[in-house]
Amino acid sequence: MMERIELLRDHDRDLRFNGHWVASASSRKTNDQPRWLELNAYVTAEGKYVAEGIGRTVVDGEVDRHWAYVYDTAEDFVDAQFRDAMRCANCGRDLYGKYCAVCKKNTVREPTGERYLTRVSRELLEQMADVDDAVDKSLVVDVE
Repeated sequence: MMERIELLRDHDRDLRFNGHWVASASSRKTNDQPRWLELNAYVTAEGKYVAEGIGRTVVDGEVDRHWAYVYDTAEDFVDAQFRDAMRCANCGRDLYGKYCAVCKKNTVREPTGERYLTRVSRELLEQMADVDDAVDKSLVVDVE
């Protein structure tokens, strides 16, 4: 059922559209976790895909972060969930943030040329694929 949805965005004007919620995923594992990520997916009345992210925090002095993006197709939505793998420009170790455990400091990051899905993004896409054939088809590459 379509409803009027408004999503907050810290980096741009808020989004408002007619559509429906499709799936959600979270990195939160315990209630005492100070920070976590929540992802939501929507489909607009016109058939576009909307990805919403909220970086949640309960740490004093920090605020939640909100972002949302609109994609014309399921394939564009799926592609946007992938991240570029990065490595330390100094020692070459794979990085999952800015800090290099080998160099013992924040470091310059460079792309490895590989892409990956986070656990939370994969969970979101798998839920979407259960209810949206276009997303399901975009998650698989057929090789003959």
